[in-house]
Amino acid sequence: MTLPPCRASLDVIDDELTSTLFSDYYYAASSSSTLFRFHEEPFPTEEEPPLSISELPSLKEQNLSARIFSKLKSLPVQDRPRERLAQIGPEALSTIELLAILLGNGTKNCSVLQLAAHLMAHFGTLHALSEASVQELSSLKGIGFAKAVQLKAAFSLHSRLPIGPIDKIVFDKASKIFDLIGPELKKEKVEVLMVVLLDARKRFIHREIAAKGILNQILIHPREIFHLAIKHRAHSIVIAHNHPSGDVLPSQQDLDMTQILRKSGEILGIKLVDHLIVAGEEYISLAEKNLLYDL
Repeated sequence: MTLPPCRASLDVIDDELTSTLFSDYYYAASSSSTLFRFHEEPFPTEEEPPLSISELPSLKEQNLSARIFSKLKSLPVQDRPRERLAQIGPEALSTIELLAILLGNGTKNCSVLQLAAHLMAHFGTLHALSEASVQELSSLKGIGFAKAVQLKAAFSLHSRLPIGPIDKIVFDKASKIFDLIGPELKKEKVEVLMVVLLDARKRFIHREIAAKGILNQILIHPREIFHLAIKHRAHSIVIAHNHPSGDVLPSQQDLDMTQILRKSGEILGIKLVDHLIVAGEEYISLAEKNLLYDL
């Protein structure tokens, strides 16, 4: 799959674009979900006034990409996305500009701003872009493996940001654990096992994915789980995993794994507080269902 070639006019739907003026280039946008057009303005002569966006003539495609790239490259330093972010903050930049900063650079015939705009045009929304895999991103012309990994890393870091002072929350209920790990687990397309580490007051210390894949095909040794707990000096742990099938009910494999981890924790003095199973917007707590211990 390839992105469309660079052009002087590009339509992009973007919920977060702001109106920005870049030297010879206009980013025209208004309210949410409005049409965003990228235009090159020809240099006016002394005898004629500057043209408005609606009056801009269409340009021939011959050598167009090289001309646009050259002019964008020659933008004053203070008008470039990185410098603008440093001077006036990220809130003032459009989504296209922020993406351009993450991408770093464009290609021979396509500026980084154009590449960012093409990326948004291809996926339609920022959410769809954030859900794209490294393979999907790197298959697009001008992106490649390095840029795809940079984008995935940025979106992944954002998804891990806690809402509020997480170290002040007492995780004494399954619902609080779900609020913490649910958004990350429910979007996974394969089974993922996550470990949440708590202190003596059941406050958050650390969380980490301990295994990924189909759990009944992965040998999850208690050593791997409790190594994390010992490393971070956790007093207790919660494990959670997802069911991509959408069935929230625990399997026999889930119950057996729970017992193995619970008994291992008792030997080490690190309590298994709960085991959550997440399926989309639903979850089940084995502790609340009295399934944490042998029946």
